[in-house]
Amino acid sequence: MKWVSRILHIGLNKAVKNYYEEEMYMIQTNIMFNQELVNVNLIGTDHKLIPSLLHALKTNKITLGSIQKPLVQVDLYSSEAILYSEEGDKYRVPLF
Repeated sequence: MKWVSRILHIGLNKAVKNYYEEEMYMIQTNIMFNQELVNVNLIGTDHKLIPSLLHALKTNKITLGSIQKPLVQVDLYSSEAILYSEEGDKYRVPLF
C-alpha cells in the first residue's frame, strides 16, 4: 500500500504546502497453529507481536472454541488480531 499525505505549514503571512510520500508495506510471515501453517499479515506492526499472538491463541478458549474449520489467515494489528477460517468466517482476538 502506498499513500500520499499533505501537510499545510503556515508561516509569516503565507502558507506553504508540502507534499511527501510515505510507503507502508504489509509484511507477511507464517506460524504453526494446530499443526497447520497459517499466513500472518503484519499490518502496522512488526514481528515482535508474534509471541503475543501465540499467547492469545493459546489462552482465548472462548473464541477459538467456536472456530470449526482451520485458520487460513491472520491479520495482526498492534492491539488485536483478526482470524479468518477456511469458510471465510472472521474472529477478533484482543492482544495483551
